[in-house]
Amino acid sequence: MTARTAFAPAIAISCLAALLACPAVAVGNRIYCIGGVGNGKYIDAVEAYDTASDTWRVAPPLPEAKAWAGACAIDGKVYVAGGANHDDKTNVYRWISDLHVYTPRGL
Repeated sequence: MTARTAFAPAIAISCLAALLACPAVAVGNRIYCIGGVGNGKYIDAVEAYDTASDTWRVAPPLPEAKAWAGACAIDGKVYVAGGANHDDKTNVYRWISDLHVYTPRGL
């Protein structure tokens, strides 16, 4: 039997917004947390964790609040597909079929 290694905490999660239902992708030395749910609300926030400086920074927001989206990074661009959000006024959930593209630049 081979020894198993366990995941160890690398950083303390101290991002400003979401901790639920947000996809994360890596571009260079940054990990982007995109949208999600924070404080019980769907959010449009995008935050970047810089692995070199061990800091979080705010990136440009999504065009609309969403959670449960899919995301990937290809050729230095971040693609965010689909997701869902909630209209508090009508109490209706809405599935989103949009594809958004973000090109990270120095933050």
